[in-house]
Amino acid sequence: MTALPDEFNEPTGLSTKWDLAQRVTSRIIAQLESVQPGDWRCPWSRNGTGSLPINGFTGKAYQGTNTLLLWIEAMEHGYQSHRWLTFKQMRLLGGRLNDETLARPKGSKDCLCVRYGTYDKKVPTWIDKDGHARTTDEVPYAKAFYVFNVDQVIGLPDRLYEQDRRTQPYGESTRQTIRDFVIKAGIGLNHGGDRAFYRPGTDQVTMPYLSCFIEASGVEGPEHYDSTLLHEIVHWSGHPGRLARPDLGVNDKASYAREELVAEFGSAILCAYFGVTGRLQHPEYIASWLQALRKDTRALFVATRMARQAYEFLLERGGLPPADEAPTPECVAADLPSVEKREVVKFENQEKKSWA
Repeated sequence: MTALPDEFNEPTGLSTKWDLAQRVTSRIIAQLESVQPGDWRCPWSRNGTGSLPINGFTGKAYQGTNTLLLWIEAMEHGYQSHRWLTFKQMRLLGGRLNDETLARPKGSKDCLCVRYGTYDKKVPTWIDKDGHARTTDEVPYAKAFYVFNVDQVIGLPDRLYEQDRRTQPYGESTRQTIRDFVIKAGIGLNHGGDRAFYRPGTDQVTMPYLSCFIEASGVEGPEHYDSTLLHEIVHWSGHPGRLARPDLGVNDKASYAREELVAEFGSAILCAYFGVTGRLQHPEYIASWLQALRKDTRALFVATRMARQAYEFLLERGGLPPADEAPTPECVAADLPSVEKREVVKFENQEKKSWA
């Protein structure tokens, strides 16, 4: 079994009624099992999940596994907004849950997410690198928290109900933005043949000509080309001279499948960022993904963490801004660290509230 990432060490003394990793992984497995591989397209590309999920209070984009969980939740309920709020944030902004949400069965009103943090663990005295005696050690952990989509909330400031204006309908301006990104990031791109791939040995991405995609997909050809290109670019980010992902270029089926899972997640995030409808590039790997996820419930978190690293690395290389929005005036005026601290304590010391 793959070694567990450090962030999944549970804090001592905090009661946990469920296996968080298992709950999250089961949610993703159910989504993978529900699709027909040949027909699979990013389900978040043409509704409220066309943008990356954002916390409507702080303006920060959600990351990693939370992005997938929020996309799935929005797809299942048909939410049009890309903004989400915790219960505390919703109340601070003057909102309340609508009647439709309140009428849902317990456990189906909100969306599970994962919060990462650290705690000080009491340990036998040890000497740190500066020669100081220490009796605690900082340990990472993951805990559950819950959010609501803005579509579930009434009474919020009007600005929170506005759609994301940054994601325009796919067209020539989108294609030009992606071409500029490829050049700025220094990605070696060749065209030819009938297969898209990244070869680590030559450090080159090879794509069929655009005309091949138009022949195969008609008017959707350019979008199919761009989604495929973004997938291969995520592979490119894993080169030993860049992010050095361990499974890139390893010649066995399990390693291929793990690297493809990272590339699928990473390209899905990039597609949402640029406003491109994504397609599953390698549906033949779904069975391998499911096997890996069932065997090790933490494998999903490893893959989404690597996908997030690839996304952030590529945006920086391409000179592009993050997906964050400006925080609300209420967030700026609030004592945010205190607000967040109270929320952490609330969710760690209590089970879900009656609204859940």
